[in-house]
Amino acid sequence: MSLARKAAGAAFWVGLTTYVSQIVGFLANIALMRLIAPEAFGVLSLAMTIVIFGRKVIGFGFYYALIHRQEELPNAVGAHLTLNAASAILIFGASLVATPIVGHFYDRLTALVLVGVALEAAFEYAGYTPRLLLEKEVNFRGLMLVNLGVTIGVNLLAVGLAWGWPHVWFLRGLPIVWALVVRLALSQLATTVGYWWLNRRIPLARPSLAMLRWFFQFGAPLWISGVASFAVYQWDNWLVGTIIDEKALGFYDRAYQLALLPTTMVTGIVARVAFPLYSQLQRDRERLSEAFATVVRLIVLLSAPAAVGLAFCAPEFVSVVFGAKWAPMATLLRLLLLYQVMRPLFDDAGELFAAVGQPRLISRIQLWQTGVMALLTPAAVYSYKAEGAAVAVGVVMLVGVVLAYRNIRPFVTMNVWRVIVLPIGLCLAAAGPAEWALGRLPPAAPAALLFEKIGLYAVSTAALVGATQGRQLWREFKIVRVRLQKREAK
Repeated sequence: MSLARKAAGAAFWVGLTTYVSQIVGFLANIALMRLIAPEAFGVLSLAMTIVIFGRKVIGFGFYYALIHRQEELPNAVGAHLTLNAASAILIFGASLVATPIVGHFYDRLTALVLVGVALEAAFEYAGYTPRLLLEKEVNFRGLMLVNLGVTIGVNLLAVGLAWGWPHVWFLRGLPIVWALVVRLALSQLATTVGYWWLNRRIPLARPSLAMLRWFFQFGAPLWISGVASFAVYQWDNWLVGTIIDEKALGFYDRAYQLALLPTTMVTGIVARVAFPLYSQLQRDRERLSEAFATVVRLIVLLSAPAAVGLAFCAPEFVSVVFGAKWAPMATLLRLLLLYQVMRPLFDDAGELFAAVGQPRLISRIQLWQTGVMALLTPAAVYSYKAEGAAVAVGVVMLVGVVLAYRNIRPFVTMNVWRVIVLPIGLCLAAAGPAEWALGRLPPAAPAALLFEKIGLYAVSTAALVGATQGRQLWREFKIVRVRLQKREAK
């Protein structure tokens, strides 16, 4: 089978299983959030944040190193497996050492949950090598089927466990947060077992010292980026859980994860299309500029309406879908609007920098974001609680987007006002007519009101954006489609 056909098949399986898994996970989270109090999600999120910090500290880009390496593969596989086994032992051992410290500053439950989360991280390290070998061979069908099967099975088990927790006599004395920990750890364990089963004939040799040194040399530059990404994407969680409490973090974490859903769906599509397209056109500034502007416009017109619509419908959406106890999420969802709109734009700029051979640019920008996050977020959380964190992460992401799009000028030419600012403005403006029309309708129950708001905002957005951007978007979409077809034909 040709590489192009394998890549096309891989894209199909990745797309199918990713979106089915997203839907399954979303439905499972609805059930779990109705069954479990916000405090439990906050305890889990705080423990995960601490473990993620540990993983960033010991992370040296071994993941990318094995994907990159083409020569002496058995030796490289042995080195990768050895380094990841050491990482698994180190992260779990560190969690045991940190237990009394975490218990002193937080509580005993958070410390114990930290060990459970570290165990999940150790399982993940154990599965990296077989997973990456399957990815190197563009063998995604089995990989994605394992992920999908585990996602469905473990989420069903977790929901059943949470539902039955108060009714099972030997579980009644245990905090229900352990149902979430079981879901996390069991999911990773089952996935790792599946990866090894798919890759039973792994090419393995005892690693040489030279190969081990090469892995560290290759991954060392990525260490700074990894630590910086922790500050950008996790620092707010830690501050909310530390300065306020686990309950506030539960609301904030669930709002943040829900706000990421539209972004994840858009970024998942863009990452598979943008990077190969930009790479193909990297030496043709005019065509690269045209492609980049088209992709950015698509990102804005897919993610901005979803983000603004979620903010517009937030009170009714939270009340109807998750229940009244999660009402504080609605305000947080609205305050996370800036972050939702800016994140996919920032991710796409990173794809461009990587495609033109300048990945260090995005690392430098992340260091600037880290500085802004370190200075802004503690004061924002101290003064305005979780709401301050939601605003701060949006500002940090806006800083990243401004810096990124200033640095793209040597590589592409784009009218930022026409491609980014105007469409986002139209999506925001669409809420006005929708709100006006809503005020002319009779009062409705929360569920009916939610559907009314969704429908009115969708019609208003389609009318405004379609009238001003539709023809241009259709032209650009056809251009990209033709070029992708030509690329596949080669």
